[in-house]
Amino acid sequence: MSNQNVDHVIEKKKTNHVIYSASIAYSAPIDVQRADRSPL
Repeated sequence: MSNQNVDHVIEKKKTNHVIYSASIAYSAPIDVQRADRSPL
C-alpha cells in the first residue's frame, strides 16, 4: 500500500468516527427527552 492509500484510510476512519460521535451526541438528548416524557 502506498502512503496515499494509508492517509485515505485514516481520513475515512476519522470521518466515520466524527459522524458516529455526532449521531450519538444528537440522539442521546432525544432518548433522554423520551425517558422524561414516558410515564414510569
